[in-house]
Amino acid sequence: MQYSFCFFYFTEMDLRRGNMKTKKLTAALLAFSLVLGGNSVFAASSNNPVQIASSDIEYSKEATEALDYINKIRKDAGLGEVKLNPFLTKAAENHANYLNAGNPYDHDEIEGKKGFTGVTPKDRVLAVGGDDTLARRAGEVMLIDGSSVKDSIDRMLDAAYHRRPFLIPSADQIGVAFVNKRFVMVDVGFKENGDSSLYPYDGQKDVPTTFLGASEDPNPLRQFGLTKSGYVISMYVPYTLDTKKIDATIKDSKGNNVPYYAEWYYGFWFFYTKEPFRSNEKYTVSVDYKPLYNPEFEGKTLNKTWSFSTIANVSSGGSKSETTSPKPETQSNNKEVTVLIDGVKQTFDQPAVVKNGSTLVPLRGVFEALKADVKWDQPSQTVTANKGDTTIKLTVGQSTAIVNGKKVTLAAKAEVINGSTMVPLRFVSEALGADVKWDNATSTATITSPAGNVGGGNGGGQVDQGGSQVVNGIKVSYGKHTYASANQSQYDQVMKIVNSAVAETKSSGTLVDYYIRYIDGDRASNYAPNTDEFMELKIAENSIGQLVSAGATKEEITQVYLGAKTGSNLLKGVKDVGVGDPISAYDALVGGVTDCDATAQTYSATFDSFGFSSAVLGGSNHADVYVKVHDTWFKYTSGTFTKVNLSKIPSTMTIFSQPTFGPELTK
Repeated sequence: MQYSFCFFYFTEMDLRRGNMKTKKLTAALLAFSLVLGGNSVFAASSNNPVQIASSDIEYSKEATEALDYINKIRKDAGLGEVKLNPFLTKAAENHANYLNAGNPYDHDEIEGKKGFTGVTPKDRVLAVGGDDTLARRAGEVMLIDGSSVKDSIDRMLDAAYHRRPFLIPSADQIGVAFVNKRFVMVDVGFKENGDSSLYPYDGQKDVPTTFLGASEDPNPLRQFGLTKSGYVISMYVPYTLDTKKIDATIKDSKGNNVPYYAEWYYGFWFFYTKEPFRSNEKYTVSVDYKPLYNPEFEGKTLNKTWSFSTIANVSSGGSKSETTSPKPETQSNNKEVTVLIDGVKQTFDQPAVVKNGSTLVPLRGVFEALKADVKWDQPSQTVTANKGDTTIKLTVGQSTAIVNGKKVTLAAKAEVINGSTMVPLRFVSEALGADVKWDNATSTATITSPAGNVGGGNGGGQVDQGGSQVVNGIKVSYGKHTYASANQSQYDQVMKIVNSAVAETKSSGTLVDYYIRYIDGDRASNYAPNTDEFMELKIAENSIGQLVSAGATKEEITQVYLGAKTGSNLLKGVKDVGVGDPISAYDALVGGVTDCDATAQTYSATFDSFGFSSAVLGGSNHADVYVKVHDTWFKYTSGTFTKVNLSKIPSTMTIFSQPTFGPELTK
């Protein structure tokens, strides 16, 4: 089954009124598209974006059914009702018909395609006569292959981030369409937000036991190294919280503590237990939290405590315990497989497996880790991957692939497992020239990037990751970079620290939400000055704006951001002595003291480890790190990437280290 999610954000101004001040808290409601595999019915209908009067629309049976079911859920959860809005409903119907015309599954429509009524949900609301205030707040959520209205809504509630539009207290108007399995809901929120939202709600019964991270994109569990957890618990309270100060417990009926991970995401707290819940069990959640900007609660700790019960055991007649459809495949001969790419353990939505004697790995996860661009075509069930001069095409169910126009026979047919296209491990080597080794004793696949092919879109060139290149008597891993180490021992200690930090960041690091919004086209000019949204997007503009304008992809920006974040984390607590003796990453990471030279060398090491080309340059009394992204050089300082021209270095500057790979810099 093929899963595909995307998000459409809109802003909800959540007003907090107090005697001292009013605080506006940004809460970007998530909207998403879920594509479930199976035979889809495509309708050839089309809608003209004609404007309607509020009395021009009759609500369909499906729309009223959805409204009743959503309001039942909201009532059970202690939330206020929502109402159908004619403009939102017409916009939802138009987009459902657009999707049924065989167009790409996306929130953005393509002008000229059959059924087009507007690029974005906002455009589609305006097209049918909704005013700008309504359109600006319009968010959209879609499910492509729901068996019914109820099934569509249930699947969304069973996700983590994606249940949010149904359970946000301030929501008050929706538009819903369900046409040939395409469910589309457009929603807005205007109510002043004074309610809390808990889910599973207090007293809820027959709660599923398990949440599978691979059923949601982005996968909430990836950051914690989990593939599944207990059913997601969410909490929203109508206050601005100090998100670093929250204390929660989850206990079973015997009072035993249940270990969990917690995440704050756009006003909601999500709790993921480390193991699935037991069936026929009662769980109690207790959360202590401290509101900010509310004088009546100053210095006070508030509490929310509620309980729910899980479903009966399936074998005893209860409902299903897992929250995804279909359930994950289980194979009697599957083994848990560890995948190492360039020495870093990988976490995939669908783990690699051994099936019928062949080791199958997720094509997208592995290829993207090797800096290939991967695209999926749903109608033809074909994957296309591009890296440098290599183009690969592979169709699910076939035992051959096309590599640069030549047919390659696979050891096993490509197949989809839990939404991921799986291919034989050996194909990675055949397709991209990577070195692949298999350790049967430990079920470990080790994949090493091909020489001269590391770094993807960062400029190409040679990176020796085998530790065979010797510079000043030191065996190095990246280019000729020693990070100013005095000897092999210092270098090895630096790389041990850096590699550990990079592995941790790669497994759990994410791009901050307002950076994602900026990359996706949201700008501070869309909001009033001094609002949270305005300030967040200004931060993003100052930090990554020039990366975006240079054409860097979201993946490139994410990786270079994580490289910078790793360096920043490593330097926390290190004493900055200004201009002085510290000159190396060793001085900073082991000696505990730094200045501009040691700081630049540390960042150079983390950028290198993320596959980028870096260099360290300096003037008379200062040094900076430079990193190449999307064939463009940027100077990185204090969280900001600034585009620079390094085609010729001024004679007044010193080149402390040449680029990791590619042509050397010249004066």
